[in-house]
Amino acid sequence: MFRTLPHLILALLIAFPTSSVLADASDPAAQSALLPSPTESGMPEKIARKEVRRIRREFTDVLDQERDKLRAEQSRKRREGDASRKLRKREWDTQEKANRRKFFAENTHGPERRQYVKDFNQRRIAFYESLKNEEKLERNELDVRWKSLKESQRNRLTIVEEYLRRSERPLSKYLAREE
Repeated sequence: MFRTLPHLILALLIAFPTSSVLADASDPAAQSALLPSPTESGMPEKIARKEVRRIRREFTDVLDQERDKLRAEQSRKRREGDASRKLRKREWDTQEKANRRKFFAENTHGPERRQYVKDFNQRRIAFYESLKNEEKLERNELDVRWKSLKESQRNRLTIVEEYLRRSERPLSKYLAREE
């Protein structure tokens, strides 16, 4: 009846369509192929206790890693800021020392020297205060970021624990690591 293999394949494709578009809508197998998975559709997926423990353990590990990453980053930023301020302070002191020696070499009278020292002390106090304010501002920004992470983690943990109490798989957006 069929002389070649291509003719046979063509006849089989016509007789038995493989497309799910032509499948019967009442067929459960056809419906499962067409419908999204429970996690994609937002419907909760029931999970076993062993899976609940695994998800909880992995999620707490993710939270720990987030905190460790931020802690290391903030520690590095604080060290860099401290080193920068220390270097600027040393440069400022060196420059002022050179200027002071030059001024004293040129001015031998007491009243000019006294006024210079008074001005110098005011400049030094203002410069040191600016360094302290910069450090406070930097530390406040880092503290705000730390508190923000902790609050975000607390909220995500509450949501994930609620899912796990109901033995449902949490949505991946809650389990994903924050950047």
